[in-house]
Amino acid sequence: MEKNISKMQENISDYARKVWDDSRSNLQKVEKDVSSFIKRFVDNGKIAPVDAEKIMSKLSKRFEKRRVEFERMIDDGSRWTLHRISVPTKDELDKLSKRIDQLSRRIGTLKKGLSV
Repeated sequence: MEKNISKMQENISDYARKVWDDSRSNLQKVEKDVSSFIKRFVDNGKIAPVDAEKIMSKLSKRFEKRRVEFERMIDDGSRWTLHRISVPTKDELDKLSKRIDQLSRRIGTLKKGLSV
C-alpha cells in the first residue's frame, strides 16, 4: 500500500511538472511570437519603434501578471488535488516526522528508566 501511495505521488508530481513545463514553454512561445509580430510592424513602417517599445512594455507586464496568476492556479489546483486523494502535504509530513522524533526520544527515556 505504501509503495502504491509513493508511486502515485511520484506520478502526480511528474505529471504536474510536465504540465508546468509545457505551459511555461507555451507562454514563452506566445511572448516570442508577439514580439516578432510587433517587430514586423516596425520593419514595415506601420508603427514607430517608440510605440513598439510601449506596446511590448505593456504586454510584458500583462504576460507577467498572467504568469503569476497561472502559477497561483497551478499551486491551488495541486494542493486541492492532493487533498482530495488524501496525499499528505510536505508540512503534514514534516509535522508527523517531528512528532515521531519526539515520541522516539520519550520512549528512549522511558526505556532508560525501566532498565535502572
